[in-house]
Amino acid sequence: MLLLFAVSVLLPGLILAYLSFRSVKDENLLIEKSMDTRYQSFADAVSQTLRKTRQLHFEELSQKMRDGGSAETPEGAWSLAAHLLENPMVQSLAVFHGDTAVFPRTPESAPPTVRDMNEYPSDLVATVRQEWRTQHYAACLRAVRLLLHGPDSLTHTQTRFGFRLLELKCLINLNETGEAVTAAHHFTRDLLETREIETPHLTGFYLNETVGLMTSLEKLPRDAREEFFSLHQHLPLFLANADRVAREWPSTPEDLLSGQADISDDSLRVSYQEGIPYLRIGYPWVSRGTQVLLRLNEGVFVEALRSEITPDKRSAWRDVDFALLNLHDEPVFSSEGPSDREAALERSYEEEFPAWRLIVYKKPASELMSIGRRRAALQYILLGFSLLALLVGTFTLFGGLNKERHTVKMKSNFLSAVSHELKTPLTAIRMFAEMLATGRQAQEEKRQQYAHRIGEEAERLQGMIEGILNYTRLEEKPDALRFRDVDLSTVAGETATLLSGAFAQAGIRLTVQLAPTAPLRADYDALRSVAQNLLENALKYSRPHTEVTLEVLDFPREAVLRVADQGIGIPTSEQKRIFERFYRAGDEMTRKARGSGLGLALVKKIVDAHRGAIKVNSKVNEGTEMIITFPKETAAHAPDTRG
Repeated sequence: MLLLFAVSVLLPGLILAYLSFRSVKDENLLIEKSMDTRYQSFADAVSQTLRKTRQLHFEELSQKMRDGGSAETPEGAWSLAAHLLENPMVQSLAVFHGDTAVFPRTPESAPPTVRDMNEYPSDLVATVRQEWRTQHYAACLRAVRLLLHGPDSLTHTQTRFGFRLLELKCLINLNETGEAVTAAHHFTRDLLETREIETPHLTGFYLNETVGLMTSLEKLPRDAREEFFSLHQHLPLFLANADRVAREWPSTPEDLLSGQADISDDSLRVSYQEGIPYLRIGYPWVSRGTQVLLRLNEGVFVEALRSEITPDKRSAWRDVDFALLNLHDEPVFSSEGPSDREAALERSYEEEFPAWRLIVYKKPASELMSIGRRRAALQYILLGFSLLALLVGTFTLFGGLNKERHTVKMKSNFLSAVSHELKTPLTAIRMFAEMLATGRQAQEEKRQQYAHRIGEEAERLQGMIEGILNYTRLEEKPDALRFRDVDLSTVAGETATLLSGAFAQAGIRLTVQLAPTAPLRADYDALRSVAQNLLENALKYSRPHTEVTLEVLDFPREAVLRVADQGIGIPTSEQKRIFERFYRAGDEMTRKARGSGLGLALVKKIVDAHRGAIKVNSKVNEGTEMIITFPKETAAHAPDTRG
């Protein structure tokens, strides 16, 4: 067996180890070639991701322009702007009619200072206040219109917008829905196109107030409601766009448009100004006379690369150091490694969008050697682990075969013992039955004695068969027990009474000490089998003129069954195995005492099913004590299976 193991396991393992050692010499060269392939693969992955992201967003942008409709009217320009701003690649935009930006409109110069209210016609202002406070909306409306359109009309834009909002509120309170819709249309158009309001936030306040007033009207026509609701939805986009144009564009939208190169029909072409990408859109994507200038967001490409090719520990690019640079040679996305090393390859995208340049850096020779050492160490570890696994598996197999051989031997001993144990009572039964049948014994007293012996042997045979059947039943169906309320003291007392004659015949004193009651929720027959097996074992392995004690103790949370004898005892080395099936402790005891090796195995099965515990205290030639503890809490939750 050992020779077979050496030829089939150790020899191939040693050959594999030798070949692995030889391959280490060429490992650095292989790693360098592998890294070159990985650099090229990484650059291809970056190009593919940029191309896929660009195609996806430009297709979406084209569809948005088709859905945006005509931009000839202010409402059409707002609708087109709303559709385009939903594309994550669009950072901000401006819509032009001719060469003039109509969306958004930015202040041409610093706004005039807010003049004191006393400079306006004081009588009209006071009238407006008084009429609004007293809810005379018709009179308030006339005074507001005099302020807005009279000979002494207001000149400050922000103040005019405030009174125009008040005019709209008066119309709504007077239920003049048609006039309110017309006034709201003009008001929102002027708000979105004015160049004289100081901040987009103030424009947002007026627009929010207007949209809120209009959408609250119950009699507002459906088309007007949808229009104002759409404006309400897109208002944050419009205000954020106006803020970005004012803060982030390097010059006015008109100046940027004039600096753009002419575009050919039916094309979407990106050009850079001051390193910033812009997309100019004209006919046929939008109507003639209308142009759209988009400032594009390169961040969407960074996010796409981050999600698809970021070199983390689980990525195929975990060993790649790189940098993506913009037109100013500033890194827009790079690995965490240093960039002052030799470039392995460069790839330029300056003719495309985004106009970046990719640099992939070489690994230093020291790192390549470190990688080679790590790989070699990993190979040796795997090889060692494989050899160890082969050894462990082989010895486990040998151990399993040995255990199986031992189990087969135990089963053989069991069958031999059971055959002998069954044959003995059967022989006695047949002998006494033949004597009774032949009539050779005429004395009635002898005939009754023979009949009594037949009954005893039959009862002994029945007990053996029941023990085997009970063990088989518990092994196949652990939940086959029938739990009910029982008294452990009663069970132990009945078992002691049943076996008292056998103890008296063997000359062994049986002492019974029972608690008044020891209630449990358990299987009655199973508990009786436990007590009977323990007492029979004590009887089997006890010498004449010794004592066996049966004791039941009752505690609040548990009940205890204790059986102690003064017999031959159990060696310490065998105490853990006495509950195994077919196992019998010691050859000498096996020869002197009858048994099948299933009694204590059955006891263990029953105790485990009741979630109890067994403790064994034994010394050779001094005796054995078995203590079984049954918890009351666990048994109390067992189901009631009484028929």
